[in-house]
Amino acid sequence: MSIQNQERFVGALWDWGFLEGAFPNPRIRLSDIDGTVEVNGRFLYIEAKGRGTNMPVGQEIYFRRRIDDGRSAVIYVWGQPGYPEAFQILGCMEDPEWCDLERLFEAVRDWSNWAESQPRPQALPPCWPGRQQLGTRFSRN
Repeated sequence: MSIQNQERFVGALWDWGFLEGAFPNPRIRLSDIDGTVEVNGRFLYIEAKGRGTNMPVGQEIYFRRRIDDGRSAVIYVWGQPGYPEAFQILGCMEDPEWCDLERLFEAVRDWSNWAESQPRPQALPPCWPGRQQLGTRFSRN
């Protein structure tokens, strides 16, 4: 899960600016996610920021809406890479709490154990109406 080759990783990052104007609100932008995993149809998102850094409003909205469906959990982490200082489980903890790597590991393991023990959520349709026509409209053949 860790980055094996930092230079190759950075070189493969996309600039999504070309999608500006594709959304109904011109302030909507794509967001990166620092870490995500799926266990038994449940999703965990981890977003890390430096000490004293606030979540951008758009990311806050995005993550709050992700937890609304009951299939997702979000953990915010503050600190330097490899040295967490505080964390907050969105929707479960009112304020950030102190943490270190061990405490963060325990929180993720607890979520994983919980997700594995839950009934698998019912699948949602993978495509929006009209999506099939897009595939043929933009086919290279």
